Amino acid sequence: MSAIAKMKQFFTLPSVASAFTLGVCFIIATIIAANTAYSVKSLANAIAVTGSAQREVTSDVAKWRVSITTSTGLSDLKEGNGAVAEALGRLRAYLSNHEVAPEAITISPTNMFPLSNGYEKGNQTIGYQMNQEVLVESNDVEGLTQIAQNVGELLGEGRAVISSAGLEYYVSSLPDLRVEMMTDATADARQRAQNIARSSGGGLGKLVAASMGVFQVTPVNSVDYSDYGMYDTSTIKKKVTAIVRASFLIR
Repeated sequence: MSAIAKMKQFFTLPSVASAFTLGVCFIIATIIAANTAYSVKSLANAIAVTGSAQREVTSDVAKWRVSITTSTGLSDLKEGNGAVAEALGRLRAYLSNHEVAPEAITISPTNMFPLSNGYEKGNQTIGYQMNQEVLVESNDVEGLTQIAQNVGELLGEGRAVISSAGLEYYVSSLPDLRVEMMTDATADARQRAQNIARSSGGGLGKLVAASMGVFQVTPVNSVDYSDYGMYDTSTIKKKVTAIVRASFLIR
């Protein structure tokens, strides 16, 4: 085959199309590489900081959990139910005397748990423990606290035992407070980033990334911290802490 024929064969349409395709691929690869380099450069010019905000708040919701308990044999279940009902009546009267509204009281069904004589004696059921839970909820935090602390007035009366299962304190405005404090924490992160940028002779650019950290609700003087967040319900006065992690560009 002559040299001219070989050249004609080389420059056929398929070969030109292949060359064109390779050229387009090369251009696209160049663009991707350029964009990747720009992203890396942007990340290299960013600074990551953590901002925080704290507030002291007062609980505006109190919950008091009360337990009524009695034990019965196998033949006196009716008397046991009567004892629980009598104790519940005394508790209702006590709350009413302290001006607690009926709608603030939630009464759970009575639970029964078998009592046995132990494995050494054949583990036979010899009776039952009856338990009824009562929840009292109020916005009068101090008032309900006093009522719970004086529950001893009901002790020692009747067959069933009335006992305080604990007081819990909550902040009803916490969802709105969370939004406000996240804004404050972001502002704190920006201020910290500005201080770092100025110390290095640079300027602070726009916010490029932000993520919410854990939300902590702890006693006022507590230093407790949890990676999963905390919500203390044991104290009326609380300290709320919000954390934000943010990244800013450096000019």
